[in-house]
Amino acid sequence: MTIFEDHFQKISFHKEINTIEQEFFVKDESLYGENYKKEVLLLLDACIRYKPEKILIHNGNSDHIIDEELQVWIQTEFNPKLIELGVTCKAYVLSPEIFSMLSTELVAEQNVELGIHYKLFDNKPEALAWLGACF
Repeated sequence: MTIFEDHFQKISFHKEINTIEQEFFVKDESLYGENYKKEVLLLLDACIRYKPEKILIHNGNSDHIIDEELQVWIQTEFNPKLIELGVTCKAYVLSPEIFSMLSTELVAEQNVELGIHYKLFDNKPEALAWLGACF
């Protein structure tokens, strides 16, 4: 079920596995800095409303890069709010673009410190299957 969609992303809820999916589809530099932060906050709004235990971040159709300042913000402000809301597992579908992939991997690795289980994937079906089995 689609919750929200704009020119940067689509946010969906997979009720059967209690998962919110955030799919980015930007192939230019418009999703950077404050624009990226605003889009991520829309995910937080969806989590407040639907209370998922799991999140899928789908960057497979995007090549945006998460800068260092936003990586820190995600680690220190955003992810702790997800934990408060009950999120325990996150899956990431990586972009084929190397710099986007690396910045996503850096953000994903931060989950360990916070106690969120995570895994990286090349495709959405495998990510959803893992989330369906994630506790």
